[in-house]
Amino acid sequence: MIGPKDDLRHEISGPAGRESLWFNVSLEDEGLAVLAYTWVGVDNRAGSILAVVDSNDEAIVHASAADVDATGMDFDAWQVGDLQVRTKEPLQVAELSFASEQAKLDLTYTGMHEAFAYGDHPDGCPQYVAKERFEQGCRVQGTLTLGEREIEIDTRGHRDHSWGEREWNAYHHWKWLNGQTEDVQTNFFHCLAHGLVLVNGYVARNGEVSPIVAIDGLEMTHDDDWSHRHVELTLHTADGRELAFEADRYARFSFPAGESIVLDEVACTGTLDGEPASTHVEMGWDRTYAERQSRRLRDAAVSG
Repeated sequence: MIGPKDDLRHEISGPAGRESLWFNVSLEDEGLAVLAYTWVGVDNRAGSILAVVDSNDEAIVHASAADVDATGMDFDAWQVGDLQVRTKEPLQVAELSFASEQAKLDLTYTGMHEAFAYGDHPDGCPQYVAKERFEQGCRVQGTLTLGEREIEIDTRGHRDHSWGEREWNAYHHWKWLNGQTEDVQTNFFHCLAHGLVLVNGYVARNGEVSPIVAIDGLEMTHDDDWSHRHVELTLHTADGRELAFEADRYARFSFPAGESIVLDEVACTGTLDGEPASTHVEMGWDRTYAERQSRRLRDAAVSG
């Protein structure tokens, strides 16, 4: 079980020890997506990434910081580079802000359901993913300013918080997705690591949270750079219910993680059980494998 203190920093150890926060919001009506990630390692050195991506897959804002001394900072008043996070009500409300010459961002993430800890899943949280992590679908409100363009935001998005060792190189592949309507929210994690298949995550219906225990009907399409274009699947939960998830890409941001993994972050238009939803699908691939598949697809296109 997690408690309010788990929305602040933890003692972490081990060569791959780290703690991280993630925020995303899909602004499909504006053709934009906002992604933010910040982390700190066992050496107390912190980093951050903030990206605003458009429907041409162009990062019109891309700011990063690394090797920042995080001594004395906690997540109730966290700043790494131009990115700030403030945990206002633990496990319920967090504020995200950013200010640079390119853009200004002020967002409040308010939980739409109780935060779900991967350790509360029947199979627990695998230790190569984290000692523990929680996920939460949120109401997202605030503003994004791009030059003279000011966008009022009142929609849905997602945040997470993880701590412990993150063994990026343990993974063969994973899918991490989230989606939200007013009544239903979900986060799903499907991972192949150490020769095993892992399923974790939840579906929340009107605030009632149930772990995901199985999937079926998985279908994906990819562009010739091996980035995903379409994803659909059915999620089965411990309470005996199922949820149909479907997503189509409109914006993509890609970056490396660890020694061998590439992360494709894709903001999508989508549905949950046929109802319009805010959706996001992340996939992690071994870079060598992704490059080989990309060459295969390009060669097939050339050969006709």
